[in-house]
Amino acid sequence: MAMFQAHDISMQLPDGRWLFKDISFKLEEGDTLIVRELIPYESGYSTLFDKDANDYTIPIWRSRVMYVPQRPSAHAGTPMDFFNMVEKYSSQKNKKIDDPVKIGSEWNLSQSHFDEKWGNLSGGEMQRVALAIALSLNPDVLLLDGIVFFFFSFILF
Repeated sequence: MAMFQAHDISMQLPDGRWLFKDISFKLEEGDTLIVRELIPYESGYSTLFDKDANDYTIPIWRSRVMYVPQRPSAHAGTPMDFFNMVEKYSSQKNKKIDDPVKIGSEWNLSQSHFDEKWGNLSGGEMQRVALAIALSLNPDVLLLDGIVFFFFSFILF
């Protein structure tokens, strides 16, 4: 059973040119797929654990598939405020949740980085904090923006 699948995904531009057409792939646990652009598709379908992606509620999907962008949004409050809010979501119930500070300590982050307001963190600190939080929530699939992926590929893979 593939962990994540996409079947015949296509996207056509208004002028008739195909941006991509009939893309299909399957990912097993531990596989890495690099996609240069993540663009919404207009045909085809995707599955997560053999269940159609559209059958998941948004909260459940977001607990199983997490995206860490190159430039994380500066949320109100601190990274720990954000983590404490997210871990209380019903979709996180009964999941193993790790300590993001412990994960971040491997990347030269301290407790103070997680207690600092988002807007006071540098871009690199924001990325590392966001990635530590995402990893601590143990998603089934972790999507990393290109720059983040290449920066952390030596650590994660």
